[in-house]
Amino acid sequence: MLLSKVRLMARAKQEGEVALGTLGGFELVCHAGRTWRSEFEASLLLRRTGLDEEIALAADITQTGLIARIEHILERLSDQKLAFERKAREAEQRLLGFRERVGQRFALQEELDGKLAQLETLNADLKGKAEDVPQAA
Repeated sequence: MLLSKVRLMARAKQEGEVALGTLGGFELVCHAGRTWRSEFEASLLLRRTGLDEEIALAADITQTGLIARIEHILERLSDQKLAFERKAREAEQRLLGFRERVGQRFALQEELDGKLAQLETLNADLKGKAEDVPQAA
């Protein structure tokens, strides 16, 4: 049923989104319209929180093949959740380090000030040279 609805939208060149149901608490959506890849394309999306995951649909995919792809996505969810939780913990640790440094003096401030002064001198020199060049009529 899922595959036939997606293919019907593609054949009819019907643009838009159609909710097809839910699976594991996630909404399955058929999205159809013009894309950079082709003049018209219909795709099946698993709508997750903050992410639409496209389920690849080859022209020769079968219902069983589609089920296998959906199962593969659902099986990866727990691993992805663990990876996102790890990244969140690492980001929190980096944030703590950054908060400790707020208000501290930048260790290379003198060098930065010297480079900024050089840059200002170069910009002024370039501006002066640009003003000396005669304008073409």
